[in-house]
Amino acid sequence: MLLRIPHVDSFGDMLEHNNDDKTLTFMGLPRSMRWVLFFVMFLPHMTIDVILIWLGCRWLVATASFSDVLLNAMALEFLLALKDLLYIAVVPHRDKLETRQMLIKNNRKDGPTYSGYLGSFGWIFIVICWVYLYMRHLQLVLPDYRWDIHDVCRKYILQETEV
Repeated sequence: MLLRIPHVDSFGDMLEHNNDDKTLTFMGLPRSMRWVLFFVMFLPHMTIDVILIWLGCRWLVATASFSDVLLNAMALEFLLALKDLLYIAVVPHRDKLETRQMLIKNNRKDGPTYSGYLGSFGWIFIVICWVYLYMRHLQLVLPDYRWDIHDVCRKYILQETEV
């Protein structure tokens, strides 16, 4: 978003009021405000997300039963959705309404492209790679675990799952 919003020279040029249809248009951001938003909002948010994914994966791998995995996954989802819950509960209705009605000027014109339609499917590949990488190389819950009990337990697993 910081890359797509146009640059304006001063804070007075950031907003444009249209009295005809009572709209407010966000015209752009000065460079100083971009840096403030980056260091105060986006960088801490990204840091919290990275820490949560690391600790959440570790927490889920260390969980012993499937029902506890589901409960822990729900707890992690609650932590991720907490900012939205606070926005709904704390921000006054008038501010939410103004935010919804504000128009944001965009630098780019997005046309139909392959990445526009199929780009979000790339996240599936990234998630699969992260799970493989974490389970095989990065997990610290079971040190030196290299899937070495599978061969020993295979006969037991076949007996237990036999119909």
